[in-house]
Amino acid sequence: MAFFGLSCSGAMAFDEAKWQGHTQAGAAAFQDMRYGEALKEFSSALEESKNKCNNDLFQAISLTNLGTLHQTRGNLDKAEPLFEQAVRIRQKALGPFNTEVVDSVAKLSHFYIARKEFTKAEAVGEQIIGFGEARNKELDAMNSGFKNLNSFYSKHPNLKDASALLEKAKTITENKVKSEYLDLAVMFDSLGTAYRGIKDDKAQSEAEKLYKMALNIRERFLHGNHLGLSSSLENLGKLYQGQGQHEKAIASLQKAYDISLKSVGMSHPQTYSKLDALAISLSNSGKTQEAESLYKQALASFEKSHGQNSGYVASVLESLANMKESHGHHVEAAHYLSRELKIKQHLNGPHHASVSEITEKRNYLLKQSQGAVKTKTKEI
Repeated sequence: MAFFGLSCSGAMAFDEAKWQGHTQAGAAAFQDMRYGEALKEFSSALEESKNKCNNDLFQAISLTNLGTLHQTRGNLDKAEPLFEQAVRIRQKALGPFNTEVVDSVAKLSHFYIARKEFTKAEAVGEQIIGFGEARNKELDAMNSGFKNLNSFYSKHPNLKDASALLEKAKTITENKVKSEYLDLAVMFDSLGTAYRGIKDDKAQSEAEKLYKMALNIRERFLHGNHLGLSSSLENLGKLYQGQGQHEKAIASLQKAYDISLKSVGMSHPQTYSKLDALAISLSNSGKTQEAESLYKQALASFEKSHGQNSGYVASVLESLANMKESHGHHVEAAHYLSRELKIKQHLNGPHHASVSEITEKRNYLLKQSQGAVKTKTKEI
């Protein structure tokens, strides 16, 4: 956690050096885990900001520093009101659609989710979605403006020089805003993943909006087979997968997998992550042969690139076993687990916990298959 300083030109009585001194001393104590000393220094910095620069950004910084200290020490009830007050001050000073404000709101939302205060988190999520929608409208307006001017210049040959300048201005503008918007996409994705873990309709809806905003930004600035696009599509696909909307999931995950495959190849872990998610949705929607085919392609690729006894091969075998088990094919599942077991013994030794777990699961599946055979015999 970084601890920051700031200038306060508008408050003549404010002793900035004193405030900075307490803040820096508190930060140093915090880094050294001298928490009692850090509490004293951060509290002194807060008092200085209250007395001399009430309700300004200095106070927001001091509140955040104190909140972070309490959070680190596990005093979450003390940390929460400090974080909330810091956000209110930033909103008042900078406006609700300032990037710094939204970043602090997003961190507050993560804090609420960690505390399982989902109602508060969802209310905060609405603010962030409103911000994201406003920023995307700005992009629409920017693109529309350049497009309209370009159309105008194309009808007036005598403005050829202006048209060239327009293209230059467009390139400069896009390059200037690209980094900021891509950072926003990362924030939207992170928060979307946090909301995805909350199992109620409102949180799921907010997760979808956040993921779509991130994807929209990346589609505007990233082109071709960029892994950023693949990650956004994977997030959206996994959201739909968790909701049981497997056709939607397959559509997104197929695109994510195709981009990753073309970008970094089949034997890359990022590609396998997309393949695994896609195969799960294919399997859950009844397309088991397609899912199995994907896993076997990954298996052959990892065996070739990393060797038959690699951990990557073991992961694919485990996924194949899980898929076969989910469809009641216990013998085939046990077969894949037996192959995984040999690899784990080779990598970790015969007495490793993972070896025992796989052995128990394989034996359980074999018993299940024997029980199924006995039941069929009785029925005959």
